[in-house]
Amino acid sequence: MDVANYDDMKRFLDDAEEFGNGKLDIVVNAAGIVDTDSFMGLKVDQFKKLLDVNVIGVSNAAQVAIEKMKPHNDGKIVIVASIAGREGLEILSHYCATKAAAISLTQSAAKVAAHNNINVNAIAPGIIRTKMWEEILDGVAPEGADRDEVFDGFIESMIPLNRPQTEQDIANTVLFLCSDLASEITGQTINIDGRAVMS
Repeated sequence: MDVANYDDMKRFLDDAEEFGNGKLDIVVNAAGIVDTDSFMGLKVDQFKKLLDVNVIGVSNAAQVAIEKMKPHNDGKIVIVASIAGREGLEILSHYCATKAAAISLTQSAAKVAAHNNINVNAIAPGIIRTKMWEEILDGVAPEGADRDEVFDGFIESMIPLNRPQTEQDIANTVLFLCSDLASEITGQTINIDGRAVMS
């Protein structure tokens, strides 16, 4: 499906609602793309693609999910942002902008959804050695450099706990936000980053 296409998103969540016997309890929007071109080098079409997936996709997911959850006066929505949305970076600059927008949309959606007892939160992962990070390394690692050493250098320079985050770290926080333990948390973005950022 194309998360930037509202009708695609609606069909996808229609199917999820049907699978859940007419009720949509949880939506986690983890769709995202990155572009490693420089601030000055990124073309408008590349930026529009980032915006389509990372911002319009977030909006579509939240709009459809809230509409489906409202009649039940209940629901949990989690948006996957990034610590890149907390401050600008020399690399990934336009990606940073889209993730800042995702954090802002989370706050706005939480205000809209609170009237119907729907929690909307975001998470801001740090550095995880995923396929996306392999793509980042493709763009930033000097030719012939040891990719593991380049990755370790990012960890050392950015993560005070001096270790990368894991998929399980992210899953644990999403699970918490979707549980009754987080019933009074909404409109928040939780950093999962080994204290890389503090905003």
